Amino acid sequence: IVKKMKKIVLNKKKLEYKTKYDNLQEEIRLILFDRAKLEQELIGELQEHIQEKQRSTEDMQKYRLKIEQ
Repeated sequence: IVKKMKKIVLNKKKLEYKTKYDNLQEEIRLILFDRAKLEQELIGELQEHIQEKQRSTEDMQKYRLKIEQ
């Protein structure tokens, strides 16, 4: 009967650890998903910024050419 009790306790602990492990894995998955979304947003903002800078540079070159003519 003691062996059976130990086995029940052991199985209960195994289940608890498995549940904790599964929960941690889910948290990690969510963190990685959030990170990927944030990276996409930042890349989009960076590309926008680069395009604005490029337009600004092109505008300056056009104005310079007009002034020189």
